[in-house]
Amino acid sequence: MPRLPRSVLPAEGIYHVTARGVARMAIFHDDEDRRLYLVLLARAVLTEDWDCHVFCLMPNHYHLVVETSLARLSSGLHKLNGVYAQEFNERHRRTGHLFGSRFAAFVIRSEDHLRRACEYVLQNPVRAGLCREAREWRWSGAGRTRLSSRVVPPQDDLTGQVALVTGGGRGIGAGIARELAEAGARVAVAARTREQVEEVAQEIGGVVLEADVSDREAVERMVAETEQQLGPVDLLVANAGTGVREDDGAWTIEPEAWWHAFEVNVLGVYLCCHAVIPGMIERGRGRIVITGSGASYLPGSTNSAYSASKAAVGRFGEILARQLGPHGVPLFVFSPGLVRTHMTRRFGDDMPWTPPELAPQLVRVLASGRADALAGRYIHAEHDDIEDLIRRADEIERDDLNAIRLRR
Repeated sequence: MPRLPRSVLPAEGIYHVTARGVARMAIFHDDEDRRLYLVLLARAVLTEDWDCHVFCLMPNHYHLVVETSLARLSSGLHKLNGVYAQEFNERHRRTGHLFGSRFAAFVIRSEDHLRRACEYVLQNPVRAGLCREAREWRWSGAGRTRLSSRVVPPQDDLTGQVALVTGGGRGIGAGIARELAEAGARVAVAARTREQVEEVAQEIGGVVLEADVSDREAVERMVAETEQQLGPVDLLVANAGTGVREDDGAWTIEPEAWWHAFEVNVLGVYLCCHAVIPGMIERGRGRIVITGSGASYLPGSTNSAYSASKAAVGRFGEILARQLGPHGVPLFVFSPGLVRTHMTRRFGDDMPWTPPELAPQLVRVLASGRADALAGRYIHAEHDDIEDLIRRADEIERDDLNAIRLRR
């Protein structure tokens, strides 16, 4: 299959693209490397408007058959190979070039040529003795796509990310931990008692952490243990929260019990952010998601400590997001809705319960980076359509929507 110089490649068409490791060295050491590459490939397909007919990841090279313009092909591959090489080098503690050259591109000139090129790509693992049939190779489009379909791995795949979830032993936090692990993230699950998190952590293959988020030393130790076992924290989900019953009025309970809600719901969030933000800024990446509550602004609340503390943390999150903007660390405050949990178990069956899966699904989108333009905005897991918000991000910023404001 002749390869034309890039200067004479057609401006638009279908290209068989390949890139090899320098000196034919391996560019994929394990499945985590391959998953990371597919996440980056998905982003390239979405951002560069590629139509990827097939792909195949081999130990020391890869193949793509991509339909697009030459300009988008070149810019997309430059980003794809560059970002992957950086992540690969950081993960495997190496320096230097990973790929031997930019890439090689071959022009597909007919439908028959396209069919033969796709077959050639998918048969690579068979010829190399890695499998008996092409469909057995997990790291290609064989058996997953049709010739003309676009290959887009899950756009919210979090492979390679390290997530720390506080209050992750039950309820909303446990659901978030499971969702992030399912998306490919390596998850540290934290709670005040080890018993609360062991079951969830074992289920998802995560790290068990025992920590009281209102204790600075405990929080710093929690973050250090996460980074020691999993690596730098890419995502903090500050979810730990508590409340106190005020059936007979706030004045009837001990001041220490009332103030404890602020120690967990406000100070705890601050301490977690304080512990992870310097590293995120230094690395130039990271995201923070804070669990807020509709009780912070909705009428009819009967719990002053919980509602006031959630109002405080919501305002804290909005301001901190603005402070973090120049540093490239998006922060979000979201409401999970009224979910059946240990804290809400006393409410009746006729309450407008929110499906428990909505909050974890929202956090997964926020962790993916697709919603970064909404940083600092208040997002409700049930009442907001996150995909619609992403599409309307410019309007939301311009008109100051999804924000808690006093209107006169």
